[in-house]
Amino acid sequence: MGRHILVKLRVLAGSAVVLGLLCAALAAGCIEDKGQQPAEYEPDLQPLQVHVWMDVSDGAEFPDKLIWKGIREAHGLRSVLAGRKVDLVQENPGVRSFDSLEAVADLAREKNVEGPILFRSSRVFGSNGEFSRDSGTFISIVPSVQDLFDKGRGCAIQVGSSLEERARSAALFARATLGAVDAIILLDQEAPDSIVLASIFSSEMIRLGGSISEVRILPDGNTDFGDVLRSVKEQNPGVIYIPYSEKTSIPAIELLQKQEQRSLILVVNVPQEERFLARGGESLEGVYLVTDYHPRSTRSGRMLEYIRHVLRIPGHRGYEEPFAVLGADSYFLLFDLLEEMEPLMVDINPASEQEDVDNAIRSRHSGKVPRNLYVCRVETGLLRGPHLEYIESVDPSGLRS
Repeated sequence: MGRHILVKLRVLAGSAVVLGLLCAALAAGCIEDKGQQPAEYEPDLQPLQVHVWMDVSDGAEFPDKLIWKGIREAHGLRSVLAGRKVDLVQENPGVRSFDSLEAVADLAREKNVEGPILFRSSRVFGSNGEFSRDSGTFISIVPSVQDLFDKGRGCAIQVGSSLEERARSAALFARATLGAVDAIILLDQEAPDSIVLASIFSSEMIRLGGSISEVRILPDGNTDFGDVLRSVKEQNPGVIYIPYSEKTSIPAIELLQKQEQRSLILVVNVPQEERFLARGGESLEGVYLVTDYHPRSTRSGRMLEYIRHVLRIPGHRGYEEPFAVLGADSYFLLFDLLEEMEPLMVDINPASEQEDVDNAIRSRHSGKVPRNLYVCRVETGLLRGPHLEYIESVDPSGLRS
């Protein structure tokens, strides 16, 4: 680890990150302070349909809704490509589960899809186009459905992070930055993915030379954790690791803070950060969060335009949530790819040249797009209330920056 370079930057995350990036962009002249101009398209050109596969019905879970919100806002900013109008076609794939890109191709044929596809997936692509067991939250991007039909693999990319990456990043930060030699895990076994997150964190801490002092189970349906947490202060572990639970995490943190813990608290897998801050309030002071999908961590340079736009939306915080930013980033990244494929889109090149362009794009963008995860700390204040301060980025592969 000694060869790894640590550069700690302290900037504001959440709303503050958005404001900071916006000000920096304005100062550099990257964006102008004037209203968004409507894009113009050629009415004689056939619109390009981008198919979005996810459940955004009234009964849908919030990740899909927030992702869809980000995609729609990004589309509102960029809806014309090479003079062609870009239309979003949202479809619910129903109970269809994807175990490979071939399964995605089968559904595309069934639905007579001709344009690009964005779909939410919970598994990582394998080398042969199958989905691996490594789960998480991803948007899979298929820029060319014909390439999907012809090749079946190596024709799609993923944006997002896996559970393994989140837990590994937490362990790397705990050992390398916080200097924790041991950890206690507070586990709500009923929380989604909590057991996997605890297991991976434990393995990684041990691999890095640390240890797990104890795993304490938070009782289901009961927020009276006095018996469970009473002796944690005496044990004084280097870090208290909490895979997030909607029911138990905040009550447990509140009790730990009342006990005036000296141990640092590290939380992973928080899906709605603004809600987390609002519910926890001042009790979250000093708590560390391993987070993802903030504007700092996105892949497309167009995210500055998105940031500027959402600041104009009343009650815009929902557009800053990790899943909304993930949706916007995936759309902009697709747009970037389509611009590279522009000769294909307007159909002006011979077939041989089309294949050359397609192969070049696939070689640069195939597979899972790497993304550092970001560690923030909750700070509170009279004027701003609870907010996130960026601490550092962590490369789950083992490097820190």
